[in-house]
Amino acid sequence: MNLTEIGALGLEAFYIRWYGRKDRNDGILINKTYGGQTTDLGTMVVRDMITNKNKRVLSTPENKIQYNHVTKGTVPIKAFNGMPARRISLDDPDWIAGKYEQNTKGTVPVYDKLTDTFFRVDVNDSRYINGELVHSATGITLGKSTFRDIRTGKLHFLNINDEKLNSGFFVGHSKGKIAVRDLSTNKCFSVDKSDERYLSGQLIGTKRKYIFATVIESKEIIKTSINDIRLLTGEIVHLYQPK
Repeated sequence: MNLTEIGALGLEAFYIRWYGRKDRNDGILINKTYGGQTTDLGTMVVRDMITNKNKRVLSTPENKIQYNHVTKGTVPIKAFNGMPARRISLDDPDWIAGKYEQNTKGTVPVYDKLTDTFFRVDVNDSRYINGELVHSATGITLGKSTFRDIRTGKLHFLNINDEKLNSGFFVGHSKGKIAVRDLSTNKCFSVDKSDERYLSGQLIGTKRKYIFATVIESKEIIKTSINDIRLLTGEIVHLYQPK
């Protein structure tokens, strides 16, 4: 299947959010980001906090820091009491009170081998129970990944056993990148391993749990958790300080 770069990124992001990530304790995948990242052709819909309107911007690390994704802080719910299915705020009193149900509750993602399509059905659907429809993760999604063609820069969603991968022209789309945390904003995103901010220490790998910091009063250099409350109170400062 030939895809555009945006199409491949969209599929990747969709499936990662669908199945969830182990490191976020919300799913089964080992991905370190929610996928779909790109710094050239990719875009995302965000909410402008000044005008309170939605707009589309390039999906760059800088924009991911500056803007909130339009769906951030919301949840999709089922139709209820004459109201259509829609997204509501996670702070909605009715959601907190349990009045609404998430739109995927009681359903399961499946794959239809006959039509080569993915969709959701009720967990009690007879086709799913008798095996006509299989869970979409069964030998389908988990056996595929997004690869970059080093000749063209385009992304392709391929089976991990695809013969094309033997050519040497395809590499993992995240090769050369690393998931990082910006210590000044505490937000996570991906950058090139050669990014100056990563090399200087402004950005640290998301797996990293400790940093070196200076105690303001004693000038002592200590090793401490990145979640040390003293970083917030100003009692200690990370050795890296933005210029």
